[in-house]
Amino acid sequence: MEKTKKMIPILLIIVVVVINVIVAIIINNNNKEDNRYTLQKDVGLDAYEKEIDTKLKAVTNRTDFYVVKDCIGKYYSYYSIIFNAKDYYGTDDETVIGKAEEENSKVLYNMLDKEYTHYENITTSNIKSKLKKIENVSVEITEMYTVPKTKYVNVYVVKGNLKENTTNIDQFQVITKVDFANRTFSILPEEYVEEKYGVLTEGRDIDMNVSDSIEQNNNNTYQYPAVTDETYVKDLFSNFRNKLLYDATAAYNYLDEEYRDKKFGTIEQFNKYNKENKEKQKTMQLTKYQKTISDEYTEYVCIDQNNRYYIFRETAVMDYSVILDTYTIDLPQFTEKYNAASADEKAGMNIQKVIDAINDSDYHYVYSKLDETFKKSNFSSEDAFKKYAEQNFGNKQLEYESSKQEGDLYISDITIKENETSIAQKKIIMKLLDGTDFVMSFNIN
Repeated sequence: MEKTKKMIPILLIIVVVVINVIVAIIINNNNKEDNRYTLQKDVGLDAYEKEIDTKLKAVTNRTDFYVVKDCIGKYYSYYSIIFNAKDYYGTDDETVIGKAEEENSKVLYNMLDKEYTHYENITTSNIKSKLKKIENVSVEITEMYTVPKTKYVNVYVVKGNLKENTTNIDQFQVITKVDFANRTFSILPEEYVEEKYGVLTEGRDIDMNVSDSIEQNNNNTYQYPAVTDETYVKDLFSNFRNKLLYDATAAYNYLDEEYRDKKFGTIEQFNKYNKENKEKQKTMQLTKYQKTISDEYTEYVCIDQNNRYYIFRETAVMDYSVILDTYTIDLPQFTEKYNAASADEKAGMNIQKVIDAINDSDYHYVYSKLDETFKKSNFSSEDAFKKYAEQNFGNKQLEYESSKQEGDLYISDITIKENETSIAQKKIIMKLLDGTDFVMSFNIN
């Protein structure tokens, strides 16, 4: 009994020691967990998921592009109003104008990024004096690049044109921050961007502190647009149409390089072509399109009401090159179909190229396909052939009817119509050469 009494204190001491050891282990583990959590918060939760690329890349997500496009349009709409309230509201009443400028300045202020408003000490009262004056303008976006900065906020560099009319066009470069969690945005104006960040292009780093979120106010929210293929292709078509009409140099630079060099050679030749086709360009409307996706690009084959082709090869949203016909260079789908065709079918496909070129008034292409002996016998120069072709083929409809083989030649009948009435017939004599090449002649009577 005495021994039992003596052992009780010893057991109690052992139990206390064990408990203290267990508590110490738990506390130590908890401290480690807290340290890990603190480190994770300091570094950023996304750092454990992926390493963020800081280089600007072309926007490839169509929905993102249109979200930013709408934000930019909204921004420049109110920007324009505060400088042109008199025209916008149609009044000379200074009280009305003053109130309108005040209200729209508040709206515009709510769209501006805090980085800019803090740095430039912008208020709703001085905002008009801080921004450069612009007229009533329409906005055309020509380039858009992006880089993710936080878990939910992306930065977008947006370039484009502010068009007051067909001749007064001013370029802009702004930065838009978009919070995809709160569906909010903020904008850094072009003067600030140019001063602090310079000219921003794809592949450049952009060193910028960005908050984890953009606080919502009454004027900086956006909605996700419903962008169908048809909507997008119409915008693509309209975008290039505007270049043809108002900025020929830009249109020339958007042409596929191989096609541009073979079709025109120089910008002077393109300007001549553009001038000759100006009236058709003013009324050109998209009537049909076909979409094909490849590893290198998405291709949209568009046809207008005059059966003219505009083949867009898109590598990013609104980042494209254009081919203006189906005959100057061989498109992959044409070559594949041509190689699988019979000789008669090949002759027919080549005749269609000739008809398309005539419809496009591209007599240079047709002249280049004439047999040398035939050329020398009938046309002393390309200008002589052009004069003949304009008289016999210009503004007329050509229809391919039939063909027959005689040795290594293929003879095809062509009907020439004017206002749907047959006025003449021609026989095209064609010889197939290597690849997709050919030469031809025809009866000139």
